[in-house]
Amino acid sequence: MSQVKAVLPMLMVPKYMNTEVAYKLSNYEFQCKCTEPDCTWSVIHHELISGWNALRKQHGKPLRVNSGFRCQKHNSKPEIKGVPTSRHSSGMAIDIFIGDLNPVDKALIIKRAKEIFYFVKVYPVFIHCQVEPDTEMHLGTGHFEEPPKKT
Repeated sequence: MSQVKAVLPMLMVPKYMNTEVAYKLSNYEFQCKCTEPDCTWSVIHHELISGWNALRKQHGKPLRVNSGFRCQKHNSKPEIKGVPTSRHSSGMAIDIFIGDLNPVDKALIIKRAKEIFYFVKVYPVFIHCQVEPDTEMHLGTGHFEEPPKKT
C-alpha cells in the first residue's frame, strides 16, 4: 500500500489519497488534473506548503486552487499553456483563484502573496505564486540549476 512520503524537501502523496497537504489544502485540490495512467503522485515543495499556510492563515477565509501540481505530460498540453520549466511540475507553484473575491479581498490577497512568495504574477482571475529554493532539481529533467539571485 502506498503512503505519503517525505522526500526532503518534497512531500509526495499518492493521487488517490485525499489528505490535507497544507492548512486547509487537500491533495485533491493540489494534485494534477490529468487522467494519464502513469500520473500517480502529487509533489509539493515544503516551501510552497509554508507559503500557502501563511497566506491562508493571514487571509482567514477559504481560498480556491486553480492549478497545483502538473505532471510533465499534462503541463505540455496546448490548452494548459505550461512552459517546459514550469514550477508546477516540480511542486513549487500554485495558482490561486481570485475571480470571485471582492476588490478589497483581492487587493489584500495579492499584497500578502507578494510578501510571502518569491514570485507572484497576477492574472485577471488567478494569481500564480511560486517558491524558489536555493538550489532545485526539475523533476523529470534530472538536472540542477541555480535560480536567479534576488536583488
